[in-house]
Amino acid sequence: KYLASFSGGQTQHLHLMRNATFEILTHAEAGLITSGTATLETAILRAPQVVCYYTPVGKFISWLRSKILKVKYISLVNLVVDREIVQELVADRMTKDNIIKYLPTFCLAEKGVRKCSATTRR
Repeated sequence: KYLASFSGGQTQHLHLMRNATFEILTHAEAGLITSGTATLETAILRAPQVVCYYTPVGKFISWLRSKILKVKYISLVNLVVDREIVQELVADRMTKDNIIKYLPTFCLAEKGVRKCSATTRR
């Protein structure tokens, strides 16, 4: 049911796998990534990604980011290159609607896949 909520009820193309990170990423069309180190691993393997960090106090965290935190990005990939090359869905931006909005950008558009791959080679 959980996977179905993100795919409009179409789950025949979705598979849940555990403990096979590198195998999954080398075959993935895209990934929803939640760990700092995993964002770098995903970039090295040239798999397109959307970085997701959910918190139940999203609006508060977004306010803190705008008023207190002095970093532009959350993901290690974006921090390393000092620009946004992977979409970050953090705090109040981490919604089902945003996942649906940004993930197909990579899954369905070859141009987006090539852009991500070319950028992460540096």
